[in-house]
Amino acid sequence: MERAAADDNLTTFHLEAGVAACHAVAPSFEETDWHAILRFYDQLVQLSDSPIFVLNRGVAVAMVEGPAAGLAVLDGIVNHPALARYYLLPATRGEFYRRLGEPGPARRCFEDKLQNTKSAPVRRHLQQRITALTATGES
Repeated sequence: MERAAADDNLTTFHLEAGVAACHAVAPSFEETDWHAILRFYDQLVQLSDSPIFVLNRGVAVAMVEGPAAGLAVLDGIVNHPALARYYLLPATRGEFYRRLGEPGPARRCFEDKLQNTKSAPVRRHLQQRITALTATGES
């Protein structure tokens, strides 16, 4: 760590550590410094073409600018082959649609991954989201 800190080269590890530090020092979710996290993800996306960094940047954008802005970021990776079976992309899109008051697209996003995931905890989480939409009359 001392050698990494002494080096002038900025790496993805430094930036990911910055994101982790923002989360670690936040007294609560509401007090998380999403602007700083977004700056870290802006730099991460510049250093790496990882669709996971883009997805995470989309979350930070949504927290700073709102869910519509986050969806616009995610639209750029929605068909990325590396994310074809990655449940967090449609789950995140579903959450953004839910926050926008668009239950139909939200439900479709949640159901999409519910059918394609075998993880019991993930299935429970997605089913809870779908049930919550249904319980509030959002279908």
